[in-house]
Amino acid sequence: MNRKDYKAMFSQVQSIHSAHSEKLEVIMNRKSANRTHKKPVMVLLALLLVALLSVSVYAIATLLSPAEVAREIGDNALAKAFEDGEGTIIGGTAVSDGYIITLQGMTSGKNILEYVDENAEQNAITFVDAERTAIIFSVQREDGNPVRYIDQDISFMPCVFFSGYKPWMVNSMTLGSGGQTFEKDGVFYMVVEIDENIEMFADRTVYCGIWDASMGFPGSAVFTMGGDGTITFVDGLQKAHAMFTLPLDPDWADPARVERIIEEMGISKEDLGL
Repeated sequence: MNRKDYKAMFSQVQSIHSAHSEKLEVIMNRKSANRTHKKPVMVLLALLLVALLSVSVYAIATLLSPAEVAREIGDNALAKAFEDGEGTIIGGTAVSDGYIITLQGMTSGKNILEYVDENAEQNAITFVDAERTAIIFSVQREDGNPVRYIDQDISFMPCVFFSGYKPWMVNSMTLGSGGQTFEKDGVFYMVVEIDENIEMFADRTVYCGIWDASMGFPGSAVFTMGGDGTITFVDGLQKAHAMFTLPLDPDWADPARVERIIEEMGISKEDLGL
């Protein structure tokens, strides 16, 4: 997709949450039009926005490994990436508003994701032959309740951010993302698939946030960026949220590619505050 289509969208972007949400939704709809993954981003968000998340007792819960999570969604290529040591096992955990949120692992590269080509004979499996990133989350509840898909109680939205770039302008959603979710043994799992290899941002801090989706899309009502480029949640949020830092090697960075992508999106240095 020609990212110049984003120029008109971003030329008027401001850090006002209500205006931002409309524009981000349009951007994601455009981006997802060219996706080859199994679930476009708006399908992922629809799943996340209706799922009731709760979990079995944390002390006795045994999480699936990232490879097992990948096999549960039928993505053997992603499972193999973790089994072959190409993925990073993270295991970072945060507790917020009664929820136990774990960033289990991530991996980037080519041929780490696969999908069923419904137009091919016998629904042939096809690899996504482009640089991608996959991130795996799990969510449990402290109160011991299992996941149930009834009564829209709470749901979660994940997104990746990059220090120095306003979180409502440059993030995994505007880069293009999608994924799949499922529940097993009282634990809710999500596999987030990003249409770019986020290792290109490795010369800066790369964050992975997850929050109660009822708080809305990434905007200034949920996130803030400090003068040093640090991205955090807005102080005083009452609903579940967690922020993790991804362990990326700065040597993997590709600043020229980052600059090119942002330019193609139509985002100026003035927009970014640079």
